Amino acid sequence: MPTYRVKPGKFHGPRNEYGPGDLVEHTEYEASGFLDKLELVVEEPPAPDEPEIPTSEGQSPEPIVPPPADKPKGKGGKGKGGKGKPAAEPVIPAPEPAEPAETKAGE
Repeated sequence: MPTYRVKPGKFHGPRNEYGPGDLVEHTEYEASGFLDKLELVVEEPPAPDEPEIPTSEGQSPEPIVPPPADKPKGKGGKGKGGKGKPAAEPVIPAPEPAEPAETKAGE
């Protein structure tokens, strides 16, 4: 039996118990009188190269993420999670003191 979704801003059912976004099942004949409130939900079959993953009802499958590749661990520097020693701040040399202005002889 085809599945229909209640359109935004609309309600459906004998007591308007189905609200916007709710899914209901009707035959095409039954739904034909309510197409102002309902839109057909088209379910696309999975692509042939993607295997269908069975799930429990109401749950979506967890994406499969490969583990990160092993990388050599270094010491210090910037690393993920703040591990290791923090990078040292650059040292800025202080300006050299200015030489006193020459005084004129006789003053």
